[in-house]
Amino acid sequence: MKISHIQMETAKAFGTNPYFMRGPNRIRGVCDARNAAMWLSREVLCATLPEIAKAFLRDHSTVFSNL
Repeated sequence: MKISHIQMETAKAFGTNPYFMRGPNRIRGVCDARNAAMWLSREVLCATLPEIAKAFLRDHSTVFSNL
């Protein structure tokens, strides 16, 4: 399983598009989906913060604050 798979499934569950989760969008539904996907990436895949940050086009410190 990859982070991209978690992004797709989380976006589907939250009713949003995975493309929006990687962008600067701050709409509540997109932010919630992004945060859930980041958390799942960390817990399920044991991905590092830089790996998660790269997948979501964020800085690792932003990922840290979301977890």
